[in-house]
Order: sequence, then structure tokens, then C-alpha cells
Amino acid sequence: AVVTSLPLQSFEMAAQHELAFRTLQGGSNTGKVVVRTVAADQVGLGGTHAVTGGTSGLGLLTGRWLAQRGAWRVVLASRSGVLKASDTRSAWAAATASSAEASFERCDAGEATHVGRLAAFALPLAGLWHAAGTLDDGTLPTQSAVSLACVYAPKAHGGWALHAALATSRVDAVALFSSVAALL
Repeated sequence: AVVTSLPLQSFEMAAQHELAFRTLQGGSNTGKVVVRTVAADQVGLGGTHAVTGGTSGLGLLTGRWLAQRGAWRVVLASRSGVLKASDTRSAWAAATASSAEASFERCDAGEATHVGRLAAFALPLAGLWHAAGTLDDGTLPTQSAVSLACVYAPKAHGGWALHAALATSRVDAVALFSSVAALL
């Protein structure tokens, strides 16, 4: 058997953003819809960048990527505020061989007070990368209100709280990751 990945439709942000959203709205897509922005090497990645969900998985990879590409400071935020596994610690240590300063902060992205505290600590921000999430796999009929609320809080409430906390700030880059599935 031959396994292939799901189809990917890619749109350029400046010229095709309306087409991308029409594609999503019309439900005519199968697989992933990606909206591309300016290439990373064309954007100044200097300054301070905050990564929610930054101590594991996609958030840690994003923090490492930022450090390797010129971020001056990377704030990795998570519910615990620490790197737990030794393999993630060694991966982060290798990445920070660059000149990036790293700090770890406790922030439950689903809690507005935590997000406000993170924003106050990290300002001024050059970039915000929202990768926080909670995994609770299961088919929709098996999900309960409690499990949906648990998964929804860090993504949706966290995204809204970050928006509210930074509404009056100038941030050069903002990325809201929907899931790690796109990376896999």
C-alpha cells in the first residue's frame, strides 16, 4: 500500500488572503490550507519573542527556530514554566548555542491573568507564537463538555487573552498554531 499525505493548498497572505478564506468558508478544501507570509529571512527576528506552550513539542521547536534565526530573547511559557524531559533540555541547550537569551515563565494560556502577567513581563514583543494546547484525543461523540472545555481553553481563550493583552502593543509577528498535526 502507498501512503500519501493530505493535499495542501497554499496561499500568499498579501495577494491571496481573501481566496484562502473563501476556500475555507466554502468547504471546498480537503487537507490543509496554508496562508504564507513573508519569508523568515526577510523579517527581522531580533527582539523578544514569547512562545506559549514553549517548553515542549511545537512550542519548543518554534523557540529553538527563533533562537537560531536571530531572536535576541526567547520567553518560553507553559503551565509549568520548566523544561521537564532531559531530551528537551539538551535540544534547547544545543539551540541556544546562539546568542539568544532564554527565559522560562509559568503561564497557563487559558487563564487571562496569567497571559496578562506574561505580556507585562515580556513587553516590548517583536513576536508572539501561540502554540499552547492540551491533547484529549477521541472522536467527537465520545467528547464531554469537560474534555472540550479543557482542549478549548488554551487555544481559543488563550488566543483571545493574548489578543486583549497585546491590543495596544506593536508586535511584528503573531502566529496562532492550530495543532501539531501540520508539523507531523
